[in-house]
Amino acid sequence: MMYDSILMGGIIIAISCFFLVMIFYYHKQINAIVALSGEVERISGGELTADIDNHRNDEIGNLARDVDTMRT
Repeated sequence: MMYDSILMGGIIIAISCFFLVMIFYYHKQINAIVALSGEVERISGGELTADIDNHRNDEIGNLARDVDTMRT
């Protein structure tokens, strides 16, 4: 009986940790997308000298580099 309670507690802690990591990861991704969106809006408004943060090594970074290439 006691082992069942310990096991359930461990499972709850593991699931909670998983969700916390996922929330942190998605929050970071969403912030990068929002920042890129703002940069693209400035470019579409005619500010062609706007800097684009393209130092990421993922799909968002690839998209930012492609937008920067189109800008120049």
